[in-house]
Amino acid sequence: MQKRIDWLHENRWVCLALVSIYFLVVVLPHEIVGRFIMNVLFADLPRPQLNITVLIFSMVVLSMYLFYLIKKVFTGNQNRLKLIYLCITLGLIVIVYNTLFVMATEAAHFPQYALMAILLFPLSKNYRATLFWATFLGGVDEAYQYFYLNPHATGYFDFNDVITDLLGAALGLLLLWISGIKEITHSIPWYKKSTFLVGIGTLLLLGLSTLMGLVSIYSNGDMNKAPITLMNKVPDAFWSYDKVGDLYFHVVHPIEGILIIIVLFGVYAWMGKD
Repeated sequence: MQKRIDWLHENRWVCLALVSIYFLVVVLPHEIVGRFIMNVLFADLPRPQLNITVLIFSMVVLSMYLFYLIKKVFTGNQNRLKLIYLCITLGLIVIVYNTLFVMATEAAHFPQYALMAILLFPLSKNYRATLFWATFLGGVDEAYQYFYLNPHATGYFDFNDVITDLLGAALGLLLLWISGIKEITHSIPWYKKSTFLVGIGTLLLLGLSTLMGLVSIYSNGDMNKAPITLMNKVPDAFWSYDKVGDLYFHVVHPIEGILIIIVLFGVYAWMGKD
């Protein structure tokens, strides 16, 4: 695997082409595919049974993934740190599944962005940078769905999915790290790195656009409505109830979502270290 990573790093145009094709063909249309699965393939299957079916399948795949990683985690360097990160990631996935998911099919985000992170990694050969760009693409994916593809489906920019995408990317990067794939150590100061500049630039642009009235976090109705609104439908309480699935879930608000993502970046700051 190391040789393939090195080759893709040396031939970044090939790696970039693979990432672009994967993003355009597999990731962006996933909501359309999801609706097809729900409305056509499993139209007659009640939501609770569908959730159980998907959960069982996901547990089987996750068990195979863990079986491979557990065998690898006790070889090489930083065994304890790798095991800690594996446990943290699995714990966060359980929390997200039980608090942010409406349908079990949303678990598809985990393998989608795990593979996305694996494909992205050779571009920089840096774990933190790859996690950032995978999450950034997750945000682009959600923006495409919310602002263009189906703006009235949920009524809010889905930070639930972006957080799920981040954890999926972490799963893919853990596979590389635990398998012994080494990163390149850069001597560039953190404040000069592209990830920091893009991240801060995005936050500043969002803040400036909000002050100028171009973006609003919550809808103000028809009066003084901003061209871009991140949350047109605000939940009445912390927990929202889904009647079809008979479950409670939390809708992550924009500021809350940004803070959670920043905290998660901090949590994964030491991933890839040897």
